[in-house]
Amino acid sequence: MYYLVDAIFVGWGVGANGLGGLAIIFPLQMFAIAFGMAIGTGTASITSITLGNDRKENAMKTMMTSVLFSLSLGILLPVILMIFKTPLIYLFGATEILNVHAEEYFNYIIFGFIFIFLSFLEINTIKAKGNARFAALGMFLGTFLNVIFDPIFIFGFHMGTAGAALATVIARMISTIILSRYYFRGESKFQLKEFY
Repeated sequence: MYYLVDAIFVGWGVGANGLGGLAIIFPLQMFAIAFGMAIGTGTASITSITLGNDRKENAMKTMMTSVLFSLSLGILLPVILMIFKTPLIYLFGATEILNVHAEEYFNYIIFGFIFIFLSFLEINTIKAKGNARFAALGMFLGTFLNVIFDPIFIFGFHMGTAGAALATVIARMISTIILSRYYFRGESKFQLKEFY
C-alpha cells in the first residue's frame, strides 16, 4: 500500500519518469519487506512456543535479540547501500533519464528500512500474543498517514520523488512508534521496560 500510494501521487506530481524511478527501487523495498517479515514471523513463532512452555525469560531474550538485530541491520544496511548506490541503481535497470528520480527516491527510502524491520517484528509478535486489532491499527495508520504526507511533500514542498520517499519514511516511523507502545503497556506479556 505504501508503494501504491507513492506511485499514485508521483504519477500525478512528477509523471512517467518519476514512476520509472520508483519502479527501479521497488525490488530493494521488497527485499527489506521480505527480510522484515522473516524476522517478524520467526520471532513470533519462537516466542509463542517458549511462552506456551512457560519459559518467559527465553521468550524475552528472543524478542530482545530480534529487536537488536533489526536495529543493527536497519543502521548497517543503508550505509552499505549508499556506498554501492550508483551501480545498484543501474543494475536494476536505470537509464540516464530515470537515474535522477531513482536516486532521489533511493536517498530517503533506504533510511526507512529500520522501520520496516521493526514494524514487521512488532506486528507479528503483537498478533502472536492475541492482539491482532492493535497490530492492524498500527499498520493501517501508517498507510493513512502516507496518504496525507505524500501530497504535502510532493506538491506542498515541491520535493517530487524525494518527497514521496520522505513521506513514506515518516509515516512508517510514526507507525513503528505507535506499535512500540504495546510493549510498554500493562497487558503485554513483553514488558521491555524491564530491560532498562
